[in-house]
Amino acid sequence: MLTDATFTDLSDLDALCGQFVAAASTPIARAITGASRFPKGLCTWSAQAGGEFLTDHGFGTWTIWNAAANSDSTFPRHDWLVREDVFVDLTAHQFDGYTSHLVGRSPNPLASRFPVHLASYPAVIPHDDPVRRQWKDSIDASLRAAVPARGR
Repeated sequence: MLTDATFTDLSDLDALCGQFVAAASTPIARAITGASRFPKGLCTWSAQAGGEFLTDHGFGTWTIWNAAANSDSTFPRHDWLVREDVFVDLTAHQFDGYTSHLVGRSPNPLASRFPVHLASYPAVIPHDDPVRRQWKDSIDASLRAAVPARGR
């Protein structure tokens, strides 16, 4: 469970997110069908897998924030994670002006580029999506030795 102390100091969360992004950037993870261009175009995958990853490592349950650049809800769109007053954007570095993922107090600075909130939903990989599950499993395997799970 995410405690008030964890919310006070986001450094552990930021470090874990950095490890997720590094593992998602490896040749093994990028070899999964559809993941070769990470972080470009993989905000939904990253939010789903990243939300599960953060839960697995003791940072509580996350929600995906799905937003669009315009009111007709067509592309471009972007997804990131939210929990209470904290956001995690695992693919912020796909956009000009950002060189890494983002972790901080809401709102996400990218919300100004994607001001139209379309939906919020649980940060989990759909059961009927084996490719996304394989991608997350490859990330988990890369990190298993380096980041032991703290429990649910």
